[in-house]
Amino acid sequence: MNKLVKLLVIVLVIVVVALVVLLVLPKKYELEVSAEIPANSVLVYNVAQNVKMWNAMGMMGGSMGQVDLSQVKLPDTQGLPTDKLGSVVKGVSGAMQMKFTVTKTEFPALIAYKIEGGPMDGVEPQVSIAKVSDAATKVTIRESFEYKGFLGGAKAFLAKRASRINHEKSLEILKRMCGGK
Repeated sequence: MNKLVKLLVIVLVIVVVALVVLLVLPKKYELEVSAEIPANSVLVYNVAQNVKMWNAMGMMGGSMGQVDLSQVKLPDTQGLPTDKLGSVVKGVSGAMQMKFTVTKTEFPALIAYKIEGGPMDGVEPQVSIAKVSDAATKVTIRESFEYKGFLGGAKAFLAKRASRINHEKSLEILKRMCGGK
């Protein structure tokens, strides 16, 4: 009985600490990711205008958006709940159907776009393009977003990490598309 009480106290402490952390985490995040691309700034700007071609999440969203799940036949299995699997697959596909809309351009220095749908709905990243030399360009992606609600801090914490990974990968793709390695 004494061990059970200790276990319950430990679980209660963990739950209270987790709740306090959720309440303390900021609901707004700001992120900035940069890379130097060995290409002329005009070339980088021209390639970067087509956001879905180099944004890692945009590329993934585009391919998922073309899947027609109404025609997919799930295999019958022995005792597994495949009826639930179909709804999970549809949910994932729906989350990845994102639209990337360019909202502002300033040749050759800025491209701003808005993400609609999916897990990053409402985020508006800005891509700054700065000439370093005739053959080098610094590209910086900036975004900030504020989540509402009780779990807003946890959502902001996770979204910032996911966006950092996405933007780092996206800048690698943009670099390759502009002739870099």
